[in-house]
Amino acid sequence: MKKVLLVPVFLCAALCAFGQRLSTVGILPFEAAAGIDPGDSASAARMVAAELSSWGTLTILEGDAAQNAEYVVQGRISRLNNGNLALTARTTEKRTGTVLNESREQGANLGAVSILSFCTQLVENVPYPNYLLGKWQSTITMADGPLSCVIEFRSDRTVRVENYDTWEHKQNNALKYEGYGGGSYGYAGYVRRTLTIRDAQGATRQSPVDATLRLSLRLEETLPGYTSLEQSGIRLLFNEDKSAFEILSAGLSCGRNYDGQGVYPSSTVAFTRFTKIQTPSAPFPEIQGAAGEDPVPVPVSAAPLWEKNLEDVALGSPFLQAESAVLACQGGSIKSYFRTGTALWDFDPHDRVMPFVARSVEGSSYVCNAAGVFMAVNRVGRELWRLELGRAIAFPPLVGWDGRVFISVGSQLVCRTAAGHPLWSVDLGGEPSAPLVLDHAGSVAVVLQNRDFVRVSQFSALERISLDRVPAMIVPLKNMSAAGQHSYVLLYPSGEAEKITFNDYARKGEKLAKARFPSLPAAPVAAASRDDRFAVTVRDGRVIFFDDSGRALWTGNSHETSAEKGQGNLSPGQVSMTFDERGIYTISTKGASGFTPNGRRRFILKCAETAAGVPSLSDEGLLYACGRDNVLRLYKLDGKPRTIARSRYYGPDPEGSYGMGNPPPSPWASDSFRYDDTQQDLMYAQIDRAIKSGQLGEAEPDYVAYLMEMIGFFLNDPHYSQVRPQVKPPQRVRLIYLLGQIGSRETVPFLWNIFDKDNEPAVRAACAEAIGAIGVDPTGRTFVSYNFLLSPNNQNTDPQLLISATSSIAALCRFSGPPLSADGIRLLRYFSNLPYPPNRVKAQIRNELDALRREGLDKVME
Repeated sequence: MKKVLLVPVFLCAALCAFGQRLSTVGILPFEAAAGIDPGDSASAARMVAAELSSWGTLTILEGDAAQNAEYVVQGRISRLNNGNLALTARTTEKRTGTVLNESREQGANLGAVSILSFCTQLVENVPYPNYLLGKWQSTITMADGPLSCVIEFRSDRTVRVENYDTWEHKQNNALKYEGYGGGSYGYAGYVRRTLTIRDAQGATRQSPVDATLRLSLRLEETLPGYTSLEQSGIRLLFNEDKSAFEILSAGLSCGRNYDGQGVYPSSTVAFTRFTKIQTPSAPFPEIQGAAGEDPVPVPVSAAPLWEKNLEDVALGSPFLQAESAVLACQGGSIKSYFRTGTALWDFDPHDRVMPFVARSVEGSSYVCNAAGVFMAVNRVGRELWRLELGRAIAFPPLVGWDGRVFISVGSQLVCRTAAGHPLWSVDLGGEPSAPLVLDHAGSVAVVLQNRDFVRVSQFSALERISLDRVPAMIVPLKNMSAAGQHSYVLLYPSGEAEKITFNDYARKGEKLAKARFPSLPAAPVAAASRDDRFAVTVRDGRVIFFDDSGRALWTGNSHETSAEKGQGNLSPGQVSMTFDERGIYTISTKGASGFTPNGRRRFILKCAETAAGVPSLSDEGLLYACGRDNVLRLYKLDGKPRTIARSRYYGPDPEGSYGMGNPPPSPWASDSFRYDDTQQDLMYAQIDRAIKSGQLGEAEPDYVAYLMEMIGFFLNDPHYSQVRPQVKPPQRVRLIYLLGQIGSRETVPFLWNIFDKDNEPAVRAACAEAIGAIGVDPTGRTFVSYNFLLSPNNQNTDPQLLISATSSIAALCRFSGPPLSADGIRLLRYFSNLPYPPNRVKAQIRNELDALRREGLDKVME
């Protein structure tokens, strides 16, 4: 008679514990391969049945009764080439014939095979009572704030990790990344049994155990080393009502302490105690495949990548652009460092320097000394141009989308091209009360000390509206639905707010309008916006995210809140914010916090050394912080790359365009007399006078459109006459000169297009000189146009054109510096080896090369 293996004691206990019918699993006789003792196969089947029966969470049937089970185990024992015994089996759902699990273990003999591991694999997808189902939370109390893990175990044996904090304490800095992700697990649940436990130090002990867990996690936004977690043999002990469990083995690793027991008792930190915070809605849903993707490791660390002693006191924040930082120092110098820590240059402004620096896309720096001398400095520390302002600036200048520079001095707002040519200046009617703000149209907004809100367009058009008081900050917003409209949220020290709307279609002088806006729950200390959303850091350290109606979408704790062991009491000037497509960053003198736009906090950094000024976060995720000890430190804080367009040589492209590369038709576009020589002379004189007066102002778009129409009259006209052109070469040359004086980087593509298509050497030479005068070509596309000179089939061997191209390349190299200058110098070396130029031209090229090398423009930044 075949026997049925039932274990009444365990079964009774299980039924009492779970209060539900247990699944039945039938163990069929194991097959013995050739050369295997049949007794071993019978022993293997008995061992499996006995192990599963001891769990108390399944009803185990053997012999004839096994065929009546809901789930059937069929096994086989064989011998491997290495002499070991291999035990394999599969579990099939009897009703559907679906294979739920396959299991495999091996050992030198049957006694060496891990039957527990083998059985855990066998019944992994059999629906038996599982204490783990639901959402659990573990919290570790740390001196610098809690670490938390929130993990949900699902009945399909998948895992959803809502939060998995990873932590590092290094050089007295604390960095916490708040990860998330998913994975799968294997679970063997028992009615309590005693097993051998091995702790993190390798010591063993006997302990009651309620379950064994195998966990496979794929995590995102964690510190390096925690993106993939694979652990097996995790022993769990539940409390009486199964509302909490303890990991008896090493725990789920989440942190490293490099700074001794004064910070944390051990060198490693792990989650070990979990409390249930949510029960599952359905105990046994359909079995599904495991979820989760392999994340990209984030190479961040609490320790700085490098430290540089400035040997001087830094004034204010580091100013970043083009993978480098610039700092104004109390001793009078301006220092620059590359992202690798290489010192780039040390510029002497010949007087005490003001702590206000602006940087262009190309990396040019704009500084001012106490005597009121405003200077542009290139990427190797060479002065490009200067402007005598008469008094020192009180706020940082702004760089517009096309490279133009807005400078506030007293009540005057001055606009210069990137190369220093004057465009316009306006009297604001009072001195600013706070720094200028570049809005989402590329215009300038500011509140004056006389309580006027003023908006000045990039072409000097001024609008103003009176306020009742002076706000703490201006937050520009972009209207996503109506063209020609955008707005500004004014935040007051009391937390009250007001909205100013700009309507470009309204009459001049009436384009600004005030509206009420919901108040903040606390006083603001910093803010940042992107499109029609904005985030505010308030005095207690919280970050609040708003839509354009003032509705708070979420609130999160930064590293400065008391809940995160921060000071909880901030002042303006201690905090800055950044908001881009990666997320929202709150940066203070004591650290930084990062949030996603939907409110999930990504990380917290707490620095032991308080920064002298608010640190700055670069586009590469690097945090530059200068401590009160005069040491500049660089932290790799965020490995999340930016996704917006980037130029070939430098960083992200400007937010928008002023339309100077493709302006609307000029007022003279339909004038039939515009090609008359006399009319052209009059227009040339008119534009020349406007440029020389330094008050091009609102006429700039019309003049640029006229110049481009006249210079490029032959574009899109295949039938134009080269013998009798509507605009003669000498006229085109002088018009190109004017376009170079206006100096927008947006017109550079037009100029190299003319250079490519106009057959007149003089016109091509003028285009080259104009590009050099503008001084900006971040894409390096101009060099491609100049390369035509190297073509063996080139019929144009005009020496003057070669000289103009040489001068243009040298001007671009000096303005933009490395890495564009390295390509420019390479091109000049090719020019110097051309066979056709006269010796005097070759000598001129070599002189330029020598000068560029002496200025250090041939060096590679590393």
